[in-house]
Amino acid sequence: MPPGADARIQQLAASIYKPPLSEVRDRPHYPDLENPLHVIILLVDADTEITMQGMLGFLENATGRHLGATREALRRIGAHRSAELLAMVEACMARCSITWERLRANSEGVKEFKVTSFSASHPGLEFADELQELAAGFELFSTSGALEDVYALLCEYVGPNLAQLDQEQAQTSP
Repeated sequence: MPPGADARIQQLAASIYKPPLSEVRDRPHYPDLENPLHVIILLVDADTEITMQGMLGFLENATGRHLGATREALRRIGAHRSAELLAMVEACMARCSITWERLRANSEGVKEFKVTSFSASHPGLEFADELQELAAGFELFSTSGALEDVYALLCEYVGPNLAQLDQEQAQTSP
């Protein structure tokens, strides 16, 4: 693991949900996969959503809007098996005529802090069973039973890009 990469990712993971880094997602060119800060934010967001709510929760939340970019970010860092799984998720969604906008629209009326299930928010969506089977147990940064060590691959990607990451982070700060 390149020196400094793990510490930098951990530092960013702790601060990407607070300004000014939380505002990066609102910029017109987000996610820019040439920008290592965007790659880190995209993958940390995906890991957080998948860990907390599974693949279905990831897909219906704001991070799910960037499913294609998340897949490409995984390919960029060398996580080809995880990228392939997300390509299969995209194919499942396309087969079932499911879009992020459709999933998001079904979730919009849910009151904050209300506990609900995917099937309650999206009645009649048969694709959920297929998707659950396809992505059963999938976790991005976990190493137990994972397709590959995505976090280690992210560290390998970040290592040679620390200088660019410093520059991008400096431009983000007020």
